[in-house]
Amino acid sequence: MTNNLPCKAGVDMTQTTASPRIEQLPPCPASVAERQTTDLLSSADHRLTDAVLDTVAALIVVLDTEGRIVRFNRACERLSGYTAAEVIGKRLWDLFIVPAEMDAVRNVFGQLRSGQFPNQHRNFWRRRDGRLCLIDWTNTVILDERGDVRYIVGTGIDVSERKTTSDALLEALDESRRRQAQTEALLDAARCILQGRDINSIVRSIYDSCKRHIGAGIGFVSLIMERDESRQTIFIHDSDMQCSLDAMHPGLVRGLLADAFEQGMAVYENDVENSPFAQRMPSDHICIRNVLIVPLRASGRVVGLMGLGNKPGGFDGEDARLAMAFGTLIAIALVNSQSMDALIRSEERFRSVVETATDAIICTDGSGAIIFCNEAAQRIFGYHFEEVLGKPASVLLPERSQRAFQAALRRFANTGKVMPVSRTIEITGRRKDGSELPLEFSLTSWGSKDGFFFTGICRDISERKQAQQRQAQLTAQIEAERRQAQNLADTLARERDILQAIMESTSTMLAYLDRDFNFVLANSAYVNASGHSREELIGHNHFDLFPNAENQAIFERVRDTGQPVEYHAKPFTYADQPERGVTYWDWTLAPVRTASGQIEGVVLALLDVTQDVRRAEERERLLREMATQQAVAAERERLSRELHDGIAQSLGYVRFRLRSVKDLLMAGRMAETSAGLAELEDVVRGINANLRESILGLRATAAVRDVGMLASLADYLRHFDQLFDIRTNLIVEPDAVTQFAPATEVQIFAIIQEAMINIRKHAQTGRATVRFSRVGDEAIVAIADQGRGFDVGCIPAGHYGLSIMRERADLINGKLQVVSEPGQGTTIILRLPVT
Repeated sequence: MTNNLPCKAGVDMTQTTASPRIEQLPPCPASVAERQTTDLLSSADHRLTDAVLDTVAALIVVLDTEGRIVRFNRACERLSGYTAAEVIGKRLWDLFIVPAEMDAVRNVFGQLRSGQFPNQHRNFWRRRDGRLCLIDWTNTVILDERGDVRYIVGTGIDVSERKTTSDALLEALDESRRRQAQTEALLDAARCILQGRDINSIVRSIYDSCKRHIGAGIGFVSLIMERDESRQTIFIHDSDMQCSLDAMHPGLVRGLLADAFEQGMAVYENDVENSPFAQRMPSDHICIRNVLIVPLRASGRVVGLMGLGNKPGGFDGEDARLAMAFGTLIAIALVNSQSMDALIRSEERFRSVVETATDAIICTDGSGAIIFCNEAAQRIFGYHFEEVLGKPASVLLPERSQRAFQAALRRFANTGKVMPVSRTIEITGRRKDGSELPLEFSLTSWGSKDGFFFTGICRDISERKQAQQRQAQLTAQIEAERRQAQNLADTLARERDILQAIMESTSTMLAYLDRDFNFVLANSAYVNASGHSREELIGHNHFDLFPNAENQAIFERVRDTGQPVEYHAKPFTYADQPERGVTYWDWTLAPVRTASGQIEGVVLALLDVTQDVRRAEERERLLREMATQQAVAAERERLSRELHDGIAQSLGYVRFRLRSVKDLLMAGRMAETSAGLAELEDVVRGINANLRESILGLRATAAVRDVGMLASLADYLRHFDQLFDIRTNLIVEPDAVTQFAPATEVQIFAIIQEAMINIRKHAQTGRATVRFSRVGDEAIVAIADQGRGFDVGCIPAGHYGLSIMRERADLINGKLQVVSEPGQGTTIILRLPVT
C-alpha cells in the first residue's frame, strides 16, 4: 500500500463478529442529522471491509501508534499460525520479530509514526512453530481529522521461496566459479607440464596450486625409491614449513603414508593429535592438526606421495578428489622428466583426469578440428568421439553461430598469436539430435612444436536457466500481488462511500450501547419497533426501558468476556406494552473494542420473527392434532374390525356347540353333555377376556391423544394387571426417547398391547417388563417376560400376533426383533431411528 488513507470525519475501521477490527466509535452526535450520518458507518461497513481484507492474498497488519496489533487479516493467520484473537492488542515485535532485526523494525516503525510514509523494507517473521519466513513490506499510515498518524498499515508479500531460489542460484554460481577455478588450475598445470619446464618448478607450481585451492597450511611432495625392497621417501617440503629432516635424507614409508601408498587412494585424518599416528612423530615435529596424503600415480604405479596439512575445518572427500587430480598431474610430470614413454603415459593420465571431469572438455587444433573430447562432452552433446574426431568444432554450435566461430579462428591464424584465456561466457550449443542447450564456455590456447591448439570447457546450465525462469515467473507473480495490495486502499475507499447508506436502508434493527448499556445510536428500524421515540432511547438505559434479567445477564457476559452471542426466536415480553403479548426475536450481540482492545460498548441487531413463530406453532399444533386424530381413528377402525370378526366367529362357534350339546342332552348322554358345557364355558370366558382387552385397548389408545403416550401406557398396564393379574414394570431410562410423531406413538402403543396380549395368552407368567431406552441413533422399546418361551424358528400356525407387530413396525420405519428360547422367556425389541 503506497496511498495515504486519511480517515473521514466519523469514519472508522470496524469488523464483523468473526474477526477483530479497528474500531473507534464517535461520541453521541449533537443532532439527529449528525447521528444519521454516523449511523451509516455501522457493522455492515465493517463486514464488507473485513471481507475485502480477508480475501486478498497479501498480508495486511494494522498497528496503533504504540505498535500494538489492531487488525490481522486471514493471510496473516495462515502464514503465522496465530489467530487474530491471539494477537490483537499485542506488540508486533513481541510476537514475530527476531532479535537481530528488532532495532531495524522499530526504526522503520518510528519513521512511519513520525509521518515519513510510505516506505518499504524486508525482514524475517517468526511463525508460531518457530520457522522463519522472509516478508517484503510496503507501509503507509492512516491519518485522523487533524492530520496526525492514527494507524500504521503494512502490506506484506512472503518472498521466502524467492529468497530460497535466489540463494540456491548464488550457491550454484559459487560452485560453478569454484569448479571453473579448479578446472583452470588443472589446465594451467597441464600447460605447465606440456611446456616442458624443469621438473622441480613444475612440481612446485602444481603443488602450490593444489595447496592454494584446497586451503591447506603446510605440505610436502616426496618421491618413492625402491632400494633393497625397502620404501623410502625423499622430501621436497614446503619452504614455509619448519621440517627437522634433511630434504634429501631417506625416510621410511609408514602410517598414513603407507596406507596411501598401498591402497593407491587418498587418505586423510582430521584428528591427528588423538590418532595412533601421533605416537610415531618425533618430539620436535611441527604441530599437525589434520593431514591429507595423496599417492602420485603414473603408469599404474605409485611414484610418489603428496601431503597436505592444517586445513581450517579439516579435509573432506572433495578435497581428496581434487588433490588426487593434482597428484596425477605431478606424477605425470615426474614420469615425463624421465623418458618419452613417460610423456605418452602422462597424456593417458591427463586424459583420465579430464575424463573424470563433469564439464565437457574439447581440444582442437589451430584450424578448429576436434582432436579430443572427454566423456562429459560426449554425454552432453550426444556424439561418440569417433563421430566428431577431425570435424570442425562448429558442428557443436547452431548454424547461426558457426560463421562467427570460423571467423574467429581465421583471425587467430592471421595474427599467429596465442589466444589468451578468456572470461567465462554464455553461449548456445547444439546436440546431435539438433536440440539446443545453454552453456557456460571458457576457452584457452596453447602451443607446442606441432603448432597451436585450443581447449574449451563447457558446462550445461539448462537447470540453472530453468531455475532463473521459475524465479522470473515468481517475481512476476509477487509483483502482481503487490499491485493488488497497493490497489486495496483505493478499493476500500470506493466501498466506504457505498457502505454509508446501508444502516438506514436495512430492515434489521440496529443499536449501539455503551458499557453501561445506555443507548448511543439506533437506526430508524429499531426506533419504530421499540415503541419509543428516538429521544426516549438515546442516553437512556436499555434495561430501564426493556427490563429482563436473563437478557441483562447475557449483555453483561458479552461485555465482560468479549465473546459475541446469537439467538433465534428468543421470546420477550414488553413490561410497559402488555398488549403486545409474547414476542419473538432473532438477535445478535457483539462487543465493540477500542484501538487498544478494550471493550467500550456492544452492537445489538434485532429481527422481529413473532408472526413467523406464531404461524409455525399454530401449524405444528394443527398438524399434530390432525395426525393424532387420523392415527386414533385408524386404530379404532382396525380394532372394530378385529372385535367384529373375532367375536362373530366365537359366537358362531358357541351357537354350533349349543346345538350339539342340546342334542347330546336330549339323547341322555350326560357325560358328553357336561364336557360340552365346560368347553362352552371356556369359550365364553375367552370371549369375555378378549372383549375386556379390546375395551381397555380402545380406551388407552384414545388417551394417547389427550394425556400422551407414557401416561396412557402406565394407565393401560395398571388396568391390565387388575384384569389379568400380570404385574408389569414400566422402565424409562434417562436418555430414552419418549416423544414421537402422533401416528408413531399410536403404533408403538399398539405393538405393546399386542405383546401384552401374547404374554397373557401364551407366556404362562405373572410378570412382565416394558423398557424405553436409547442406543446410539436408535430408540429402543423392549417388552420382556420370564414365561415358558418358544422356538422362534417354529411358530405354530394360526398365531398372527408377531406378523401384526412386524407390519406395524414397518409402517413407522422400525425394526422388530423377537428373542426367545423354550423355558427362557420372550423379549420383543422394537428399534426406531432417532430423527
